[in-house]
Amino acid sequence: MKDYPKYEFAYGVEDHRTGDIHSQRESRNGDSLNGEYSFHEADGTVRIVKYAVDKYSGFNTVVERFGQANVNEFKGHVTTSAWKTVGASTEYQYQY
Repeated sequence: MKDYPKYEFAYGVEDHRTGDIHSQRESRNGDSLNGEYSFHEADGTVRIVKYAVDKYSGFNTVVERFGQANVNEFKGHVTTSAWKTVGASTEYQYQY
């Protein structure tokens, strides 16, 4: 006898101190699987990816993006060094 797979799960993280905000939910009923996950991008927008899988249509996704991108709010740190000649080419060094 073949087992019939069936499950549901969901979780979410909302840490405003670090900016880590994301979630996921998924459910499966036999050969059909549906779910979505979302996360806050570095530019302040929210990306939501919805997906569905079944034996007839395969794997399908819909990607949505909400909010206004804030290109001035870069929270990373980039240090650049001077130009460096390597052989016959010139490359720019980045340090993250």
